[in-house]
Parts: sequence; C-alpha cells; structure tokens
Amino acid sequence: MAGHPSPDYRNIPGASRAHTLPGPGIPPHSEPPRPGFWRRVGKFCKKPLTMFVAGGVVAVFGGGFLTFSDQFIAGAISDAADQALNDPIFPYTVKLMHPPPYQTGHVLPDTFTDADLEDFTWGEDYSDPASANWAADEGGTFANWGQWEIALEGKRDDMVTITDIYPTQIECSEPLNGTYFPHTVQGTGEKLGLGAEIDGDDTRFKQIPADAPLGFEPPDLSGLPPFSEGSTITLDQGEQQILTVTVNAAEQYCEWVIAIEYLADGERRTDQIAPEDTGFFSVTATRELSEYETVVVPWTVCDDIQAHAVTGQRAQEIFDEFNSEYRMVDCT
Repeated sequence: MAGHPSPDYRNIPGASRAHTLPGPGIPPHSEPPRPGFWRRVGKFCKKPLTMFVAGGVVAVFGGGFLTFSDQFIAGAISDAADQALNDPIFPYTVKLMHPPPYQTGHVLPDTFTDADLEDFTWGEDYSDPASANWAADEGGTFANWGQWEIALEGKRDDMVTITDIYPTQIECSEPLNGTYFPHTVQGTGEKLGLGAEIDGDDTRFKQIPADAPLGFEPPDLSGLPPFSEGSTITLDQGEQQILTVTVNAAEQYCEWVIAIEYLADGERRTDQIAPEDTGFFSVTATRELSEYETVVVPWTVCDDIQAHAVTGQRAQEIFDEFNSEYRMVDCT
C-alpha cells in the first residue's frame, strides 16, 4: 500500500518474487519489461468508474477543443468576409474644380455685410470672390453649374470594369437664398468629361466629346448619348482614372450621390460615392438678383475697387448700370 515499506521476502517462508524466476528470453535477476503506455491506459480504463471519469474528462476537454476550433475557423471566415465587404473595390477622391467659364458663382445660406468682407480672402482666382472650396466650407454650393474631379483607383488583382455612372438619391427643392457671390470674369475651366442636368427629365450622365470646344456657353446635353450606352472604364491594379463631371441645375437646388456600377471578381456590383466632407454633391439654380437677401458685388464692378455686400434690389441696380455704361460704378 502506498506509504508502507515493501515486505522483506527473506523472512517469509515459501515466499518469492515471481519476476525473479527466469522466463523465456528474460535473463535471471532482470526486471521484466513494463507494459507500454497505451496498454496501461487500456488496463486502467477497464474499471467502470475510471471509464466514466475518463470519458467525462475527454468529453469536456475534447468538446472544448472542438468548440475552440469551430470558433477559430468561424472567426477567420468572418474576418475574411468583413475584409472583402469593407475593403473598397476602388478607392476614390472627389475634388471641387475651378468653375467652368459659364458658371455664375456661388450661393451661401448666410448673409454678409461689408464688415464681414474687410478681412475676406478672395478665392483661387484674383477676380473670383469665392472659391469653390471656401464656399463649400461655408455651407454653400455652385450656382447653376458645378464641376468636380473624381479619381478612381483599381485595387483588385483582376481588372474592374465600370459599366455605368449616374446620379442617384436626387433630392431637389427651391433655389437657395442667402448670399449670392456672382462671377463677372470667367475662368478657363476644365475639359469636360460627363455632364448631367440634375433637375431635368433625364438626369443620366452624358458623354461630352473630348474634342468639344470649351467656350463661354454651357454644353447642350440633350443630344448626347448617356454613358451607359456603349461606354466602359477599366481599372487594373494600381491604375487610376480621372473623371470630370459637370452638373447643371436650371430651376432648383439639388443634392445627390453618384452610383457606379461595375464588374469585379466575376460579380456585378454597385457603389456610391460623394464628397467626404458633405456626403453629397450639390448645385443650385440662381434667382433673380432682386430676390436675394444679399449679393456680394465683385470689386471688378465697383469704382472704389472694393467688393460690397448689398441687398438684392441694390445689386440689380448696380449691375444694370454696369452693363449699360461698361464702366465701374458706385456700389455703395
């Protein structure tokens, strides 16, 4: 028994250790080979209580291992699925462009006074009283025509094919009021790629020919084919494509996002893109000058070479005089 010394067989008559008798292949006075590990386990497990306890231990630990394995595999699959869903097919950036030559300015929801203009930093162009980026930061938008540059980049090993691009989730209302910053000197603009009339009957992007003249008149989109009819854009891994989109609002203020339909990894998908800061594109139709709460008359119109914030009615009078006399006028 455990804890007691082994008996002294020399003092027990007729006693002997069975293993001291030489057996076949066993030299005298040598230890017999001990049963193998699995043989001892087998003998141990023949006892009913042992079987019950051992089976329970195996079930507990075995079940835990299987549960852990299932969770690990499921987690790995979930991570891979999340990565596939959240990893964009093509990253994109949206940049406001310099106004096209026929763009008429910007409209901001707030009102301005001459005092607000004292420390005003004029826009990207010396004659542009409000740049597109500044107007957007102030909660404003393009007047009549807006222009954006969209950069798309391929990320997949296989080619991505864009089959359609179009405005979606379009919401329109009355033209913005507030402060109108009109442009009087036209910029050079950018070469057009796609154009849309966002508050018209056909809001699809139309393909503007690459050789179309860039003049002071807006493009006539009515007779141009939509992008979806026969055009595609392909993106290989690391390849970048630049789109220039121009959108007109003739009668209303509109917000929208752009949907891009494409083929990737053998599947047809649709993504939506928009400027990161606002979450939507926007452009507003203009009102009659007299209807605006405030109009900022550019310094190129005023004889003191200063911009002035005046009422819409006063702005109408100033521009009427400027256009009839072809000279700078009193803007106070």
